[in-house]
Order: sequence, then structure tokens, then C-alpha cells
Amino acid sequence: MQDDFMLQMRDLSRRHMRLVWEMSGLDESALDDDDRALVEVMRMHPEYYDLWGRLDELSQEEIERDGTNPILHVTIHHIVENQIADGKPAEVAEALQRLMKQGKTRHQALHEIGGVLAEEMFEILKANRPYNERRYVAKLRRLGTGPKKRKRRRRR
Repeated sequence: MQDDFMLQMRDLSRRHMRLVWEMSGLDESALDDDDRALVEVMRMHPEYYDLWGRLDELSQEEIERDGTNPILHVTIHHIVENQIADGKPAEVAEALQRLMKQGKTRHQALHEIGGVLAEEMFEILKANRPYNERRYVAKLRRLGTGPKKRKRRRRR
């Protein structure tokens, strides 16, 4: 029963993304703010343009590209953009600025932040535990700060 539910959710998500993509080409003003933001993220990934209009027709194998699930990739990217727009947590925008000051493009910085988010999501699912914003924020604060230096012990 749980598997059926998950398949239905996956299919609905794919259908939604396809419809949003198609609508963006017809009348973007008909989309709500969140769907317009999703389209912007989808447009940042031209390597997946051939997928967006047929997501609900393709198998998982046909969607995956070089070990990446474009749907998950864009969804995480979209979540990070929403966190920045909402200012919650504030450390997401701070990490973005810090990484960009170090010479990364905005897109590269978003991907690094998305990597932290994906890691947190994986831990939540693997350990079946709730989201821990303090842990997420701590990881964000370490982004772009370089490797943590360890104190060397003096040998006697």
C-alpha cells in the first residue's frame, strides 16, 4: 500500500512539473509564484530541456542522466531558492553570499548548498528522524570556510 502511494505521488509530481513547463511556454502569467520559480530553476538546466515536456511518459532509467535524477536535482535547487527568498533559515543566503565572494557563480553556490540540503534529507530518511535545523545550519556555516584545521599534538 505504501509503495502504491509513493508511485502515485511520483507520478503526480512528474505530471505537475510537465504541466508547469508546458504552461510556461503558453502563458506564464497563469502560473502562481511558486510554479514560476520552479520554471526559472528548470530553465537554469538546459541539459534537461528535452525531459521537461514528457516527464510523465518516461521511465526512471530514461530520466536519469549521468547518475543524476533531474527531477530531484531541480526540486532541491527549487527548495534552496525558496529558502533564500523566504529568508529561512537566514544562513542559506549567508552561505550563498560567502560562496559567491569566493568566486563561485550563483549557480555553483546553489549547488553546494543543495548538496548540504540533500545530505540532510538523506540522513532524515535513512535514520527516520525529524528535520534538525540546527544541524543543517551548522553545515551551512561551514560551507566555503575551507577545511577544518586540526590541532597538532606535540610528540614528546
